[in-house]
Amino acid sequence: MPRNRRHNVNLPCVFEEVKCRTDRFSYSFFPDAISTWNHTIGLFETMPTLAELKNHLTSLIRPKEKPVYGYFEPLHLRYIFQLRVGLSKLRYHKNRHNFVDTPSDVCLCKTGVEDTRHYLLSCPFCIIVTGKI
Repeated sequence: MPRNRRHNVNLPCVFEEVKCRTDRFSYSFFPDAISTWNHTIGLFETMPTLAELKNHLTSLIRPKEKPVYGYFEPLHLRYIFQLRVGLSKLRYHKNRHNFVDTPSDVCLCKTGVEDTRHYLLSCPFCIIVTGKI
């Protein structure tokens, strides 16, 4: 890419804009990439470090993380979604998908089927583990 030959621009990474006769060509890859790069790098008054530049470019592309129900912990959210869609390690879910190691969906406490409702609300083993009564 040709560097900018104009002397009034003091940023070293600004490129000369490609002159376009048609809108179609102005939105093609190279003219649009040069224009976008010049706009992006023009936001910096001094040349940024590589880490600052990377963070800035990433923030333009990647959306910000949004918490689910005001809670953001990826591992715990994974378990919540597994319970919601029926793909967790509970016996009922595994039996429904014909896992060989789960011939029955009865809970180890022998008080009911080990499904999401039983596990979270009435299983004595879960209550002991979490410490809630």
